[in-house]
Amino acid sequence: MGLVDVKVCAVDDVWSGLRLVIRKDQRPSSDTGDPSVRRVSSV
Repeated sequence: MGLVDVKVCAVDDVWSGLRLVIRKDQRPSSDTGDPSVRRVSSV
């Protein structure tokens, strides 16, 4: 599948959240000019 879990957040005793990202070596190149590819910076 190529997905990696990078963050987990416990919401309460039952619910939790999981962030999945595409493996870095499988990401599309950022120099394609494709508007559907966007970079997200963390603060």
